[in-house]
Amino acid sequence: MPEPVTHQQSHLLRLPSIRNEFSDIADRAIKDQMTYRGFLAELLMAECDDRAPRQSE
Repeated sequence: MPEPVTHQQSHLLRLPSIRNEFSDIADRAIKDQMTYRGFLAELLMAECDDRAPRQSE
């Protein structure tokens, strides 16, 4: 379940993949002991990967 502040901000900024995947990526970051930069990169890559097919249409 997304955290309320993150959910609201990602909705406002129109970042649906970050909104939907935040909790899973955050849990994986803890498990894999990712750095903050690594965690942020994973979030941004998820958003970019989700947008790529829509941009080519």
